[in-house]
Amino acid sequence: MRSREFIMKDAYSFDVDEAGLNDSYQNMYKTYERIFNRFDINYKVVLADTGAIGGSGSHQFMALSDVGESNILYCDCGYAADEEKATSRVDDSSKDTKLEEIKKIETPHQKTIEDLSKFLEVDSKKIIKAVSYVNMVTNELVVVLVRGDKEVNEIKVVNKLNIAEHELRFAGADEISNIGSCEGFIGPVNLKGAILLVDEEVTLVNNAVCGANEANYHLMNVNYNRDFTGLVGDYRKAQADDLCPVCGKKMKLERGIELGQIFKLGTKYSEPMKCTFHDEDGKEKPMIMGCYGIGVTRTLSSIIEQHHDEFGIKWPLNVAPYHAVIVPINYDDEVMKNASDFLYEKLLANGVEVILDDRDAKPGFKFKDWELIGIPYIVTIGRRANERICEFKMRSDMIKVELDFDEAANRIIQAVKSIK
Repeated sequence: MRSREFIMKDAYSFDVDEAGLNDSYQNMYKTYERIFNRFDINYKVVLADTGAIGGSGSHQFMALSDVGESNILYCDCGYAADEEKATSRVDDSSKDTKLEEIKKIETPHQKTIEDLSKFLEVDSKKIIKAVSYVNMVTNELVVVLVRGDKEVNEIKVVNKLNIAEHELRFAGADEISNIGSCEGFIGPVNLKGAILLVDEEVTLVNNAVCGANEANYHLMNVNYNRDFTGLVGDYRKAQADDLCPVCGKKMKLERGIELGQIFKLGTKYSEPMKCTFHDEDGKEKPMIMGCYGIGVTRTLSSIIEQHHDEFGIKWPLNVAPYHAVIVPINYDDEVMKNASDFLYEKLLANGVEVILDDRDAKPGFKFKDWELIGIPYIVTIGRRANERICEFKMRSDMIKVELDFDEAANRIIQAVKSIK
């Protein structure tokens, strides 16, 4: 969604305390809502990870779109978060009442969860998926355990390790071998030399299946605490139909385009940069910062993505490059010329941004141009110009009606006035 030129609206706030930051943050939050509402964008405000920018909290404004680059999890109760930040209620449906004895079984070439599930005829919820990484800061191996039907959320992993996203990479086969395991058959039982991050759902799976750290073998009836331990937390990606962390209903998933993001930075930058003020007691303190940005060109792209049809763009009146266009069938015809000039001058005098298409071109060519560009009102001056009748068309619905010149002009003028 990035154009050749990426234009960004950037803003910062500086306050004396957290209460002031909260006020600034809410003011910008509401301002962004007003902006995107005026742009007629179908969007959601979602909880977001602060990422490399850091801070204590963040929200993203996401335009809903099938071609969006981000996944959004949301619930009818109002909860919404991007995939990096989204959480879900823990599912304990895989919990058995009786713990069985652990046993080792041969599983030749069954490396994937799907293959293993079919081979053993067990639900993927009963399988422990192990994904191995290297913390490039400490050079330690990190094995993340999630349920077989879930994926690892790497943002949650780097946040737990307190490192940047680029400082985490997948472990290679040799590195996995060095901790006494085997690629495709990694498991937490008796695994040495690696940090184990255990998703909270895994702790609730009784009698699970996991890798045996030996090629072509898995373990059955594995249980957390009895057979292995680790650092428990939320390391899974939330997904559609997971239970909402607020109300417990099933969440929905849509794709979205990031329009803007706001951050509570706190003192992350003001302290090291010595951006300070003196309080009423004369004490020097760091300013409490907020950061706010809108991708202007990306927002423009998002409007087009949500407002188009097979003929071209359908600009909302608020953001259209022009409000109206007058298209004479033949501008060399004196009657059509006078009618076109009359309407043009009247609209212009009343604050309407209007184009007069006086090109020497075929009418169909002109119409296709303006439908493609998406001017909201298209007024055609044709054979009934001598009766002061024009063809009036709204680009949004492509419905044509014949109107008196004054009525056509007044409709456009009133619509433009209503948006100011």
